[in-house]
Amino acid sequence: MLDRSTVLVGMARLLLSDRSERETLHARVMARCMPRVLEPTVIIVEPDAATLREFTKQEVERQLAELKRAHSSRTRDAMKHKRRRGEFIGGKPPYGMRVGADGKLEPVEHEQAVLRMAAEFRATGLSLRGIAAQLDDAGIRSRAGKRFDANQIKRILHIARNNAD
Repeated sequence: MLDRSTVLVGMARLLLSDRSERETLHARVMARCMPRVLEPTVIIVEPDAATLREFTKQEVERQLAELKRAHSSRTRDAMKHKRRRGEFIGGKPPYGMRVGADGKLEPVEHEQAVLRMAAEFRATGLSLRGIAAQLDDAGIRSRAGKRFDANQIKRILHIARNNAD
């Protein structure tokens, strides 16, 4: 740990490196008087414009990062709260579900039937393309009115598995 006189001498040396003659003279006087000073002394050094800009930039970036952390934690907490209440929190609802008037997910019966059919086909060992072909042969289309493909079948079976848990 540094004692008070070491700190003050260091501050005086800092002032000695400054370009201003007045501050240099003041620093020399302070350095000579240092051992006799009993009370702590504060020496104010005026930073140059570049140092001030850099400090200001760092301070603004620090404050923005702090605000961003606070905002993201509030958002995360709000989303957790909505999930706990069973509300849908955004995006397109998963296949087989829709957002009800109360903001909660509710099943769509004809899409639930398609999910059950796809799961039964998969349980019999049919490939994802095979399931898509079976649904196409039955005249069943996706929400967009197009034929199902293997990726869609994979996604909706994954959703159905997660909703069953």
